[in-house]
Amino acid sequence: MFCPECKSEFENGIIHCHDCGVSLVESLPELAGFKWKVVKQYSGYIPAEMAKEVLEGNSIPAFIKGDFISTAYGVRTWDIAGGKAVLFVPKEDLEKAKTIIDEMTVDEP
Repeated sequence: MFCPECKSEFENGIIHCHDCGVSLVESLPELAGFKWKVVKQYSGYIPAEMAKEVLEGNSIPAFIKGDFISTAYGVRTWDIAGGKAVLFVPKEDLEKAKTIIDEMTVDEP
């Protein structure tokens, strides 16, 4: 099951996205046909969502998947210590996406 808004994947039996409040669908047509690869793992949802928006602004499809507890049960562990959000892009866009993400990443002193 997938959220048509944020594109998060959920376990069977969950019928609504706990973040967006919309009904889940069995598949996302616009995501079908791609072989997805991980661009980067984030320790929170907000930086992952910002990166996703930048990639989509560069015509690269992307989606975010939280850890199992976040996506299966709607518990937003990606907003607490230890939670994670993983950003995916199609395999053919992986190198371009990594370059874009690296350019927007600021190293901490």
